[in-house]
Amino acid sequence: MYLYYVDEASLLRGQRFRDGLTPSKGASSDINRFPLKVDRGSRLAAYFPFVLTEDVNGKLRWIHWKDDKWYNRTFDGDDATAAPGSGMVVLPVAVTYVDAAGFLYRDKGGQLTPYTTNTSVHDDRAWSYGK
Repeated sequence: MYLYYVDEASLLRGQRFRDGLTPSKGASSDINRFPLKVDRGSRLAAYFPFVLTEDVNGKLRWIHWKDDKWYNRTFDGDDATAAPGSGMVVLPVAVTYVDAAGFLYRDKGGQLTPYTTNTSVHDDRAWSYGK
């Protein structure tokens, strides 16, 4: 299990917990070596290996772990711009969730909006693809 949070310096941090394999306080997550500053007013949503934050301009930032490293993407245009302080949730899209996830957020117009980040995963139990 992973816990992600924003520290006092607005850096994205994490702790990792594995039953019987880590101390009760957890162990430092690999994301701590990926210095990413998060806007102070941003909310945070996560479902390993994905983390979602909101930039000061409302653009959503998608951070994900793949091939033993973290990747960082800010959505361009209006394809994923949230209302200020939007509530967000990250969920698996398909059974093979490490390759595909989606999130729900409140857009600038106040509508609850789904977004799928990987439309190449074809699973009959997946969400519909795209925005």
